[in-house]
Amino acid sequence: MKKLLDRLARTVDRAITDTLGKQLLLFLSLAVVIFVLLFAVRMLLFPHQPGSPFGQRFWNTVHNYIGTGAFDNLGRYERWLILLTNISSTVIFAGVLVALFTNSIYQRIGKVKNGEVHYSFGNHTIIIGYEHICNELVRRLSEQGEVVLQTSHDVKTVRRELFYGLDDRQRNKVTIVSGNRVLRQDVGKLNVHRCREIFLFGGIKEDAHDSKSVECLGIINEIASKAGRKIRCHVLFEHHSTFAVFQ
Repeated sequence: MKKLLDRLARTVDRAITDTLGKQLLLFLSLAVVIFVLLFAVRMLLFPHQPGSPFGQRFWNTVHNYIGTGAFDNLGRYERWLILLTNISSTVIFAGVLVALFTNSIYQRIGKVKNGEVHYSFGNHTIIIGYEHICNELVRRLSEQGEVVLQTSHDVKTVRRELFYGLDDRQRNKVTIVSGNRVLRQDVGKLNVHRCREIFLFGGIKEDAHDSKSVECLGIINEIASKAGRKIRCHVLFEHHSTFAVFQ
């Protein structure tokens, strides 16, 4: 029994922390289960009612479930059952459903703040990595169009440092996302094939900085080649020896 309850708890926990679609599916399943139980209780306790065929009693229960039902022409005990049905519908539709949408909004806000939301940009400038020289660069680039900055550092910290000194109009043109520049999936989310140019900086005091930048260049070149495009890419290397190789 405990294993069954644990499995049910894990399923519910995954659903309520997942996408809005799965949350709504959980809500509909819960609403249907409660309705079936209430209708079954009504049929078991009050099986025979003259002038009330099965279909009519079914739709009466539906009406009581999704809205406030009437208590006319009902027995004393059946009125309590209808009251329970009304209370259940209020909890389900006015409580659980609103909570699901509220929870979904808070999840979306959290993802945006943590840089986990990606948009379909085009003709934008990409900055991969965050260095202190990014501040002035972003200020200049935001005057020309949309800027997408990808960082492996804490997005909230980077946003706070980067937005200092920018006005509201400039901030609205800057999007900061979380990602790893050596992962093709993360680089692909930047819409590299549709961008105007790329600035590849890497991270502050990062191990194997230049080798990761070279690997990222390979990913960018692969994406651009498949799209049939040549993209201008500015790269910041830590060591002159690495730059000399590219020369």
